[in-house]
Amino acid sequence: MRDIDTLLVQTDEWAFCHIPKNGGANFKREFRIERNIPIVKHDISIAILYHQIPSWWEKNASVKNKQWICISRNPYSRYVSWYFFLRKRQSIPDTSFAKFVKNNTLNDLKTNSTWEPVFPQSHWITPNMKVFSLENDLLEMEEYTKTKFAFKRYNTTKHKPYQEYYTQELANIVYDRYKVDFDTLNYSKEI
Repeated sequence: MRDIDTLLVQTDEWAFCHIPKNGGANFKREFRIERNIPIVKHDISIAILYHQIPSWWEKNASVKNKQWICISRNPYSRYVSWYFFLRKRQSIPDTSFAKFVKNNTLNDLKTNSTWEPVFPQSHWITPNMKVFSLENDLLEMEEYTKTKFAFKRYNTTKHKPYQEYYTQELANIVYDRYKVDFDTLNYSKEI
């Protein structure tokens, strides 16, 4: 396997599970910068490994006996983030957010990995994982990981507040699609 530190952020105590579109790129970049770990840009076939589930790392990279941590995100916000990320990088510029949601465009994207973009965040979360909310817990995560990153912005897209993209119909679709995340991660159904 390639140098694991270019793929996975970890210490002797914990390992970071990078759930896609949850702010993990900011954290990983600052963690590496603060520790003089090279930042390597991989092609997509390798970059897909950034988002493997903990059991994959434990089996394939011998990551053992560590506290897994992750960042969670409001599912409504995460869906808007996916939309703008794909518009910027995957050439879906003519698709409206409403069409993106109604057509379940995320379901059409395949990684051929242990995860797919359409998967709920709970796919990555293990029973004993320490979960930090993007909206409320980043300062606590900074303290836990000894990494300053909460106010950095890397790998972001510019858009209005996520609430402005939703009608009640679209919110209901996303809620139904990701109900497990709303329930498991204690996010409100209200926009």
